[in-house]
Amino acid sequence: MIIYFFDNFPDYFWAIWLAYGPSIIALTYLTSFWFKTESAAQNFTILFNFVIGALGGTVIFVLRISNDLIDIGKSIAWILRVVPSFSFAYGYVQLLNPTTLNFIDNQNNILFLLTDKINIVSSQYAGADLIYLGFITIFAILTLSLSEGMRNIFNCCKRRRNNLAKISAEDEEVMMESEKINNIDPASSEYSIVVKNLEKSFSETFSCKGFKAVNNISFGLNYGECFALLGVNGAGKTTTFKCLTNEIIPTYGDIFISGKDCVRNFNEVRRLIGYCPQFDAIFEYMTVEENLKYYSYIKGIPFEKRENMIKSIINEMRLSEQLNKEAGNLSGGNKRKLSVAIALIGNPPIIFLDEPSNGMDPEARRFMWAVIQKISTERKKSSVILTTHSMEEAETLCRRMSIMVNGKFKCLGTSTGIKDRHGAVNYL
Repeated sequence: MIIYFFDNFPDYFWAIWLAYGPSIIALTYLTSFWFKTESAAQNFTILFNFVIGALGGTVIFVLRISNDLIDIGKSIAWILRVVPSFSFAYGYVQLLNPTTLNFIDNQNNILFLLTDKINIVSSQYAGADLIYLGFITIFAILTLSLSEGMRNIFNCCKRRRNNLAKISAEDEEVMMESEKINNIDPASSEYSIVVKNLEKSFSETFSCKGFKAVNNISFGLNYGECFALLGVNGAGKTTTFKCLTNEIIPTYGDIFISGKDCVRNFNEVRRLIGYCPQFDAIFEYMTVEENLKYYSYIKGIPFEKRENMIKSIINEMRLSEQLNKEAGNLSGGNKRKLSVAIALIGNPPIIFLDEPSNGMDPEARRFMWAVIQKISTERKKSSVILTTHSMEEAETLCRRMSIMVNGKFKCLGTSTGIKDRHGAVNYL
């Protein structure tokens, strides 16, 4: 709009403008994998595109109008065109100055200057920028698709091993569960979730030694069952959840959700999952209702069902009074309610709750427990896995539980069974 109102909207600019969007998005997405933090990626992207794009296009054009540097300017331009912001800026400058370029390139041919005009969208001028923008878009998208495909293939091969591996455990229930899971076909069993010999190791770095965050755990869940992972910070609970949600790839072992391999078929598996992470994944400047609508779009809830589903969840989680409040202004307990509400959108058959009652007062915690009990026991459709530090919470909500220590299951079973067998042992 600024370009248009200043009357600097040249012919064919719309083509470069439309081609620039997909190319810069795709390439920025691709280069984001180079960085570990959002701030570093953002600072690099802004600075790089400003220097190479906004400044580079003008500098190269100045070089082109200098008789001594015209060839150098042309050569550098062909290299820098791989940066979409440069192609956009340089193409725009060329579209604005066809007469100048015609004079520079044909100053020795007076007849051409008098009788003909250059084709500014030819491959010698702005047409080259259009071609580069299209090529970069295709290249970035294909590279992303190929890298994701190769990543899945590599990780699937990497985590293959003898899944009949025996484990050593002090608790007989842990060993019996492992043997039972190793003797079934996860893809055809009636379990909603099968975790088989799961391990996740982190490599040694300069700052710390390598270690196993999850060390050969196995268990299975039926539909309508609520299962708890108890343990202190660093026991491996959240790492297990990250493996279950494919946020990180297991080093070894298998995870099957509704009979589908979680790593190989995650595009199908993710439709079955509702996830409440340990730290609230909400948009602080959007209202409660807007957050729920946003996630309903992501989950693909049919348009005609969204409104009624969101109203039902709001009433169930008692968020009616906070409906039009910005999520960032909610109390800690209401933020957790909103996170759980987001996980419940679409009535998923598999629900992962990472410390769902964290930061809540006793009354709100009891309410949250009632909601989770209703999901797993009354509906008899959804399997729930939750992590917690509280034995009371696990006893209230779950028929079975396991205590994790240093990535291992130290004991597994009902709360009564665990107390009978290990009541005098302090694992935590």
